[in-house]
Amino acid sequence: MQKYHKILIFSFFSIIIIYGLFLRVYKIDQQSYWIDEGYTLNAVLSTLEKGYPILDSDQIYGPHYLLNNYLITGAAKLGGFNPTTTRLPAVVFGIGVIIMIYFLGRQYFNKQVGTWAAILTTLSYWEIAWSRQARMYIQLQFFFLLALYLFNSLLNKFSYKKLILLILVTLAAILSHYFGYLLIGIYALILLINLFNTKKEELRKVIQDKRKLIVITLSGLGIVALLVKLFLDFFRKASANNFFIGHTYQNFLIYYLPLIVVMALAGAVIIVLKEQNIKTKIGLIIAYLLPYLIITFSADTLHFRYLFFILPILFILTAYIIYIISKKFKYSWLLGLGILILVITISNYLQAKTFVLKPITYYYLEPHTPQPDFKGAYQAIIDQGWSEDKIIVSAFTQLDKVYLGRSDYWLAIGLDGRKLDKNKLKEREYYNNAITIKTAEQLKELTETKTGYIIVDNMTGIRLDREINDLINQQKLIFYNKTGQQDPIWVFAF
Repeated sequence: MQKYHKILIFSFFSIIIIYGLFLRVYKIDQQSYWIDEGYTLNAVLSTLEKGYPILDSDQIYGPHYLLNNYLITGAAKLGGFNPTTTRLPAVVFGIGVIIMIYFLGRQYFNKQVGTWAAILTTLSYWEIAWSRQARMYIQLQFFFLLALYLFNSLLNKFSYKKLILLILVTLAAILSHYFGYLLIGIYALILLINLFNTKKEELRKVIQDKRKLIVITLSGLGIVALLVKLFLDFFRKASANNFFIGHTYQNFLIYYLPLIVVMALAGAVIIVLKEQNIKTKIGLIIAYLLPYLIITFSADTLHFRYLFFILPILFILTAYIIYIISKKFKYSWLLGLGILILVITISNYLQAKTFVLKPITYYYLEPHTPQPDFKGAYQAIIDQGWSEDKIIVSAFTQLDKVYLGRSDYWLAIGLDGRKLDKNKLKEREYYNNAITIKTAEQLKELTETKTGYIIVDNMTGIRLDREINDLINQQKLIFYNKTGQQDPIWVFAF
């Protein structure tokens, strides 16, 4: 009977994985590359050509994105440079996250919690959306969760193999995104809590084992050094902020994931008040709370994707609440599944962009992240006749390079929303070495002496000087498309 039960669970979990894969690859090539994907793909194009992400401006893209760059480059070498292959590494990591969440939920609690959390992750709108981007965020999430799993496993039973693997995975997280450094702070805080709860006899045994003592001492020194750097960077950035925007991050979570946030908070409270083995399970709360506090207090821009890598912890805590409720009844698995379905249904009623039950083509990533139809705009230029004697002018030179093979002129705008000091602008743009257009006079000279195209999206139009906007609007409009409420894009010919 137990054998059939295992087969049933394995089959159920296999269906979850297969459906998760289907949701993530469904028409993955249809949606246009967006602004940030262009940065990654610029580096990939440079790596394909030179073997290293040295951009046209001679700047090196990285170092915290190196791993993602080489993985996408490898995929492009195997399958060609196109939206499907460049986004496939993210899909693989997206499936890896589903599996990782199951094991993490099982490790901290039990199989039931792991299964419910994996289902929530499988159907999560935000998990699917970021598993379809040629960016590093889902990769960071995978290595972050794997590091937590290995660290908790190491606390339960020490071994040098686990320690080496943990170091490698932590490095992989750091080489995915600089948020990987936050793992060091999480390790330190959890170790500190465990140290206060360790009996004197156990400490004496560790001290007497010279090999363990050397490893722990060296690791401790490394952690302290990195912690000092991490917190100095945090305080420097936090003190430089003119205003606090952290509450906006929480508002984003409450707006898009209201029921999940409430249930996860209830789960954290129950762990603190009710769980007996709190020193182990408190690590899960620390793994969410420490990054959340550091990011929200030091952030000076509204990029909600910064919280994405800790999102599945909310799903684990939500699954834990479902387990707490269902375990009081005889058929806990069936009741748990029923509650899970109810949570998903209510969540989608409260906010449509919470869970995805059937495949969709276009995903809206987040507010303040323009996703206009760049693909259609550049195709319009190609259809009109793109050639060596024509020039391209845009605010996103990285996408010029991706879609047209080169970039020429940069419409200077501040990507963080701040007004640029034109006196401090360099003559060449940082990423692609494109010539910087600072004034309407420069652009006017181009339109009168050369032929080419200007691409303007809504964000560009808002941040450009009025004189430049007026000059652009005098040119011939050849393309216009609006993919969302705030994502129009125009192409002008001159």
